[in-house]
Amino acid sequence: TNRDLKFEEDFSRLCGEVMTSKDLITAPVGTTLSEAKKILAFEATRICRGEEEARLAQESAIKTFEQGGMGGELPSIEVADVNGLGVLDAFLQIGFVESKGEARRLIKQAGLKLNDKVITDENYIITEKDQLEGNIKLSQGKKKHGLLILK
Repeated sequence: TNRDLKFEEDFSRLCGEVMTSKDLITAPVGTTLSEAKKILAFEATRICRGEEEARLAQESAIKTFEQGGMGGELPSIEVADVNGLGVLDAFLQIGFVESKGEARRLIKQAGLKLNDKVITDENYIITEKDQLEGNIKLSQGKKKHGLLILK
């Protein structure tokens, strides 16, 4: 890596002799940036949390981000009845926003989603018809997702 070369004092050595050669996280030639990010995420999780946790996180990410599903490890809150729950309150309760004002700003920027559909109406009231598989998926941006679980 570049870091290896910064601290080298003997410039007569070949790069291959200086560069780190063990414990590298690598990807095959032709790997796309997106695929490389997935490999790096898996390996970083494996190093920090172990093989099993990395595999579970990878499965949840695939289900959530690639298949549009509802990963089992997402933040969630249980609600007895969603009828009458305002979308601003839902995002406030799950902790994705600190205030209703922040939620309004994110809605104006198309930054909040309900079941992967952009929310355009800050006065939208969630109903039972919004549920999928007994849950309602809330998303802020591309990477922050959570569930309203109906009891």
